[in-house]
Parts: sequence; structure tokens; C-alpha cells
Amino acid sequence: VRQSYPSKSLIDNGVVCAYGSDFPVNDAYGLSGIQVAMTRRHVKMDLTYELFKDIPAAAPEECVSLKEALQAHTIHPAYQAHLEDVTGSIEVGKSAELVVLDSDIENVPVEQIQDIKILETVFRGKTVFKK
Repeated sequence: VRQSYPSKSLIDNGVVCAYGSDFPVNDAYGLSGIQVAMTRRHVKMDLTYELFKDIPAAAPEECVSLKEALQAHTIHPAYQAHLEDVTGSIEVGKSAELVVLDSDIENVPVEQIQDIKILETVFRGKTVFKK
């Protein structure tokens, strides 16, 4: 377990880490993935949360920063798919794909990132979901 997902070590050594979901093995909700990357702990929406909620993070030195977790969910998967010139970041000329959150992810306690709600989803410049 201590050697599983050594994200911080990989990132610190120049590896471009791209995160995703193994849905239905784990949930497809990206915000909980960001929290897991930052804490290396189960989130409340995880079916096994109650079993592991009091167990400390395995290899806490492998926790990543918010910036690293966001990059691993956005620009890095685009890079992995050779689409970094098309998507993965908000820039003029790129396909506008983004979400609007109900909270400032930079100021929410890390344990509450999983609770942030998505208010709007924009895909290719068009709103495809609005709460």
C-alpha cells in the first residue's frame, strides 16, 4: 500500500500524472478524486468510507497540492490524449470545457472538497448543465 500511487514522487521527478476514474470501481465525480489525491484517504461518498474513516493516510508524503491535483484532472489528461492544444485549460482558441462551482475550491477545507456542488457545466462553449 505504501508504494501504491506515488503521485508526489512521480510529479517531483518530472512525470506528467493524469488522473481519471475507474467508474464503476470508483466514482466518476472529479472533485472527490481531487480530495483523495490531496489526502490519500477515502471520501464520504465512497462505499467503504465507514470501514476506513479512522485510518490515517497511507504514505502521506505522496499527497499532492491542489494545483497538482487540478492539473492531473485537466491539462495532463489532455496532454496524455495529445489534445492539450484543444482542451485541458481555459485559453483563447481552446474548446471551452469547464465547471462553475458553488464554493471557492482554494479556500474550502480539503476534507470538504467532496461536498462542493457543480452549478454549471460548459462543453465546447455551450452550457450543457445548469443547476
